[in-house]
Amino acid sequence: MKKAILYIFIMLILLWSGASFLSQDLTRYSAYVNLSSKNMKAIIKSDFQTLMGLNNSDNNSKSTDELIYKINDRNAEVLTLKYKLYYLNYFQTQPSTDVLDSAMSEAINKYQINKGLTVTGVIDKATYDALLGEQITYVEGKTGDDIKQFQLILFYTGYLNVYPSGYYGSVTTDAVSEYQKDKSIIQSGKLDAQTQQSLKNETYSFNKGQKSVVILEMQKILIAKGYLSGTVDGTFDDNTQLAVQKFQRDNSLQVSGIMDKDTINKLSSFK
Repeated sequence: MKKAILYIFIMLILLWSGASFLSQDLTRYSAYVNLSSKNMKAIIKSDFQTLMGLNNSDNNSKSTDELIYKINDRNAEVLTLKYKLYYLNYFQTQPSTDVLDSAMSEAINKYQINKGLTVTGVIDKATYDALLGEQITYVEGKTGDDIKQFQLILFYTGYLNVYPSGYYGSVTTDAVSEYQKDKSIIQSGKLDAQTQQSLKNETYSFNKGQKSVVILEMQKILIAKGYLSGTVDGTFDDNTQLAVQKFQRDNSLQVSGIMDKDTINKLSSFK
């Protein structure tokens, strides 16, 4: 009876361990059922530790070496990772495709070397996690939609006088520096983490009777989308207010007739 229980216990251990060689070990262990309990316990302990060691090794390897993206894979996330490498100066030119190509593979190699990661030239889990965890500081000379989102806030809040393109030039550097000065942030002219967070927290809106370059740009979008007609000069007049109300209604926004943050952001998405 005791031997039968021990045999069942062996089977449960092997099943739980998930070893690929389950069947051959069951056969091997069945031959030991007639051994003394002492010997059987020693065998169980030895093989159990071996199996667990193998499983732990496999799991650790899988967690870091798991392939996320290989050469020629393409999608929006590949492009996002490509831009991360670009902003971190592993690319010299702005990415133009969403493909993990040879240029990106070379950039990944350099990144992996600098980060002490296994050099594979592809996006494994360790590299993927490392890139996603990077806090980017945007600097002069770079171009991208990520930069443009912060430029737009600088534009809406009066620090930029021209609708932004996404290029981080000297004008943006000056605007960022002026913003940092007003917000008591160290003036570097760079979009660092503190400056980015401060900009994200900004609120802005425009009301009837106001005039600005921001209103003018929003009016142009309203005309392009068919909500406004005629010529515009940046003055928030009655026709603009009616157009804003209709746009808000059509886009499930609060209908206030005011160009608030949500309305401006939605309008800008059509630019």
